[in-house]
Amino acid sequence: MKRITVLFSFLALSCATVKHAASTECIETNRDVRTHIDSVVQSQVAAQIERLAVIEGETVTDIIMFDTSKPPADSTGLPPVKALLRKQTRHASRSREQVATQMGTDVRVETETTDHSTEVSQTEQIEEKKPSVGMGVLRLGAGVLLLAVVVFAVWVFYKRIKR
Repeated sequence: MKRITVLFSFLALSCATVKHAASTECIETNRDVRTHIDSVVQSQVAAQIERLAVIEGETVTDIIMFDTSKPPADSTGLPPVKALLRKQTRHASRSREQVATQMGTDVRVETETTDHSTEVSQTEQIEEKKPSVGMGVLRLGAGVLLLAVVVFAVWVFYKRIKR
């Protein structure tokens, strides 16, 4: 009988439930962003090229004319020389080139960006709460009362069987 009493009291104490509380929070963020970019880029390039060329040369031309109407000489195997001509030429040239280049670029860039956006953030928070002390005492009292009723019922049943 004592075992049943201890078992029922343990069960009554362990039946405490946990309360759940949930809360939802919704945040809406509106954002308006406007960006304006204005820029001017200017570049200039100037180049000057000068080329000077000096060419000097000399040409020497030797012409040997043989008399082929006469028989060749025994020592050289060639016919006798009829005439020797020498022509000598000198030449010089100078050239000069100049080139000037100028280039310019102007670029204007203007950009405008507008952003309208809405961001919605939703958070849900679940909180577990243990029951308060008063609720625990109330449950304990109900458990003890239930246990007393059960013990009384068992006792009455036991007495009837014994008679």
